[in-house]
Amino acid sequence: MANDRTLETEPGSEECLPSRRTFLLRFSDATQPESGVYRGRVEHIGTGRTARFTSLQEATDFAEEIMATEGFSAENPAH
Repeated sequence: MANDRTLETEPGSEECLPSRRTFLLRFSDATQPESGVYRGRVEHIGTGRTARFTSLQEATDFAEEIMATEGFSAENPAH
């Protein structure tokens, strides 16, 4: 990878990654990361809801909308 971000965490330090917050991003052949062009579909695994996106911001907006409408929050961790 081109940056220094660590993909692995130390044993025992992993964040809780609940499956109800799982999203799948599928990028189309039109995606050109080197040019900042991202096209594809995002799916929320828990509900099956999907949306097409033409930017990473649109994919993020969809995830934020799902988490807001489905009641996911730090105050409601069991949902």
